[in-house]
Amino acid sequence: MFQVGSVVLWCFDNYYYYASCILLISISGIIETLVETRRNTRKIKEMAHFTCPVRVVRDGAWRDGKAEDLLPGDVFEVVPGMHILPCDAVLLEGDCIVNESMLTGESVPVAKAPVVPVVFGKMRLASSTFGSDIAKHVLFSGTRLVRVKKTSLGFGGNRWLDLEQRTGLGTPSRATAMVLRTGFNTTKGALVRSILFPRPNKFKFYEDSFRFIGVLAIIAVIGFLASIGNFLRLGLTAHIITVRALDLITVVVPPALPATMSIGVSFALSRLRKRHIYCISPTRINVCGKLNVAVFDKTGTLTEEGLDVLGVQTVDHDGTLCQFNELREDPSALLADPAAIPTAPSSAFSSVGSSYGMGFSGGLAGIAGLDRSSSMTTTPQRATDPSKLRVLHALATCHTVKQVDGELIGDPLDVKMFQSTEWVLEESEDYGAMPPASGASVAGHAITEADPRSSRRAMMPVPTVVRPPHSERFTLNEASNTNVYELGIIRTFDFSAALRRQSVVAKRLGARYNEVYVKGAPEAIRELCYSDTIPRDFDRTLLDYTNHGYRVIALAGKPLKMSWPKLQRLKRDAVEQDLVFMGFLIFENKLKPTTAPVLDELRGAKIRQIMCTGDNVLTAISVGRECGMIPEDMKVFVPRLIRRKENVPDATARSAAPLAGDGANACAGSSASGTDVRAMVVWEEAGDEQSVLDPYTLEPRLATVPVKERVVTSDVAETPEEMDQQQQQYLGWLHGYTNLDMALTTNGKYCVAVTGEVFRFMMDEAPELTIGRMLMRGAIYARMSPDEKAEL
Repeated sequence: MFQVGSVVLWCFDNYYYYASCILLISISGIIETLVETRRNTRKIKEMAHFTCPVRVVRDGAWRDGKAEDLLPGDVFEVVPGMHILPCDAVLLEGDCIVNESMLTGESVPVAKAPVVPVVFGKMRLASSTFGSDIAKHVLFSGTRLVRVKKTSLGFGGNRWLDLEQRTGLGTPSRATAMVLRTGFNTTKGALVRSILFPRPNKFKFYEDSFRFIGVLAIIAVIGFLASIGNFLRLGLTAHIITVRALDLITVVVPPALPATMSIGVSFALSRLRKRHIYCISPTRINVCGKLNVAVFDKTGTLTEEGLDVLGVQTVDHDGTLCQFNELREDPSALLADPAAIPTAPSSAFSSVGSSYGMGFSGGLAGIAGLDRSSSMTTTPQRATDPSKLRVLHALATCHTVKQVDGELIGDPLDVKMFQSTEWVLEESEDYGAMPPASGASVAGHAITEADPRSSRRAMMPVPTVVRPPHSERFTLNEASNTNVYELGIIRTFDFSAALRRQSVVAKRLGARYNEVYVKGAPEAIRELCYSDTIPRDFDRTLLDYTNHGYRVIALAGKPLKMSWPKLQRLKRDAVEQDLVFMGFLIFENKLKPTTAPVLDELRGAKIRQIMCTGDNVLTAISVGRECGMIPEDMKVFVPRLIRRKENVPDATARSAAPLAGDGANACAGSSASGTDVRAMVVWEEAGDEQSVLDPYTLEPRLATVPVKERVVTSDVAETPEEMDQQQQQYLGWLHGYTNLDMALTTNGKYCVAVTGEVFRFMMDEAPELTIGRMLMRGAIYARMSPDEKAEL
């Protein structure tokens, strides 16, 4: 409206050429923006729209239909030809692997399991997202179906059985799902809706632009009123007064400004389109030029997607003190160890196409239970025999690798780990197995082809089986074969970002016990192991690898005798406790060739770079220095969280947030009186304990005596009183035996590397001023969970 009014005004003042140019530029810019926005909107709608033929249960029978006709509550069949899933649905029967990169950005395929009744009580369809315990049963709209395996009857399967019997089609196995949400109500729909209808801009730059225009408008109004008074004093006509006074406003607030900006936006839109980037909110393009921080993940972003196995460092438990063996660069050579030679099978276990010993004499159902009371006590002495565990078994089984069309898929770390063993992985084509041959025994009883138990066996799950290369495959017809060596993965607990670990329960063919294997972050695994299985040089070895930029995964395990039904009911925390530490698996993660040049370009544009990863903090620092994110002459301070034992209750209720003046106490997680100290943070320079940071101001200080030798000797305080005493001693030492590092304070060449637990503690306990200083100095954020990454 302002531009139109200005053009009309200029026409009254005979500025025809100038008015025409501004009008032409404005109209062309508006048309160009509208056309570009419409084209991009149409492109996004085409990408979002999808339909495919489906088989759905309607009017008591299976019928063919279209995906766009699906409604919440419909049950449809999931078939391999359905490459893209048309709606959000809960998996009733079947085993699916999907690629959810369209929604999450993660290229690692995700396995989906059939739903169990308890999940329906936890579902909240009004929520746009599901928790991990529910999401593993949900097929999301727009995700790509990598593999589907049909199963025997599952949740609601009796109904499908009745339908098939009425139609005379027999009882074929199926993979079925029930529709939860369709259209814009799906997870994909919410994503498309947020693109088509973005939230209003709330950037400071955008707000300041309007303030700037407002200031100009105020100046223009003042000039307008002053000029009217002056013109009246000169006795000019009303026409001249009106034209000249209004013209002054167009001089102060230029009407050509929007036209000029629209031309720049139009050129930007066309350049983005050439790179297949579509924008339907052109106003955000101007804001993009104001970005000043870029946060990167590490693995797959700064470094290569794949990892290379450097080797395995196993632990020798034979001596009085366990110690690390030499690094084994070829994990597959571990099979040559004498202890790893298998014994003859004591029971008839089959592999793919069988129930892996369930129900057979001597199988899982017939194993006597191990007295686990000794392994569940608090004594640090181990109650398990390390000789029953094999590092090679842990590498071959503790993963979520799947096989699709002969290709291994899954987390790149898991795939590389399994490939390093050179073992073979086999999965059954169907969840249920073929009935046993006539005359075979189930639970010690002979059966015939007419025995109903032969059909019930089809409902038993078939485990994934791994075996060494060139090993013979076990079949029921060769039950006496003693050269068969294979393991079945009985139960899997997926990797948890919160717990930082993953575990499996496996069983070797012919063994009298199950084997539990756990892998994860070294500091997380260490807390679950018996103390006398941890080598003395654990910390030094871990520090050596991480300082060189290697990714280190800890391995642990224990033998476990338990029947199949009990195994299926066993809780995760009962599996992942009282473990024997088995060693380190070391990966080499190389930088991408484009990483350093891109970071240099960002640095040249004065854009700050931050790394936020789930890896070890020292590994992240090493990679940060290698890629140039952290200059070589910059000091990096790493925090240690000194905390009370978790099983010691808080002495008093937590008080209100302390004042800024009590910052030292606040950073130590204490109340205002200092009597309820929960934890405190000690900042030390990586590799130099003489240099520390003030816990409140985060200013560098030089110590005369290393922190560990002076006050902080342990990361865990046994009692609240000990925690309070450690805090008082540390603060007294800090102010009495350290001085401000003036050189480092002046040049500012230092940063902090924050771990996930310290980040959580600081956000919950520290005052805002300290949090702000941490965020401004933070260059590395390590061991961060997905939720903590989002919060950062």
